[in-house]
Amino acid sequence: MSKFETFSGLESISRKRIASRAMMYFWREGFYASSIDEIVAETGIDQHRLYTEFNGRQGLFLAALRNYIEDIATAGFAPLETSDACAEDIAAYFKVQVEKALEMGLPGKGCFITNTILKTSPQNRIVRGVTDECLLRMRTGFENALRNEARRRELSNAPIAQLASFLTTSSMGLWIYGAHTDDAEALWSFRKAALDIVRDQLPNPAWRRGQ
Repeated sequence: MSKFETFSGLESISRKRIASRAMMYFWREGFYASSIDEIVAETGIDQHRLYTEFNGRQGLFLAALRNYIEDIATAGFAPLETSDACAEDIAAYFKVQVEKALEMGLPGKGCFITNTILKTSPQNRIVRGVTDECLLRMRTGFENALRNEARRRELSNAPIAQLASFLTTSSMGLWIYGAHTDDAEALWSFRKAALDIVRDQLPNPAWRRGQ
């Protein structure tokens, strides 16, 4: 469908913009609390296009979730996926997550991905496929940075897989906690506790530089 194709004589909104508007709506309301009338009002498209282009509410939700991954999640996580990622990048990642939560205001609305994992994925196999991909990507990124760090320090028995899983759940937990507290210091303490556990397994004062 062309960006400028029209419905009822009106200029069509681009698919990207629709997904972006839907992302903000679903992020706030969730999937199961959403309604077709509200989706139409929030995104600016009619029901015909909702079904012909997005295959209904779930299709638009998936487009919104992927838009979040592409525009928001990837920007923060990409440094951990580089060939030279290390422990400093893990510390920096969690610093940025706390700063984003504070910028959004506390208590916040949480992370769209985490909210979806908690509220939608358990009941929806298709949506769970997308959130599972996100979790795998996070765990793989953390493993990459940890493995590079262990190699740099010549640590042959570092529990890379276990620490990567721990950091993945810690990242999710940070956003869940941020949705239920107005105490900024609590989030910084949460970050410090997670990093202290990793530091105990990969002991080296040098990576404090990333804090």
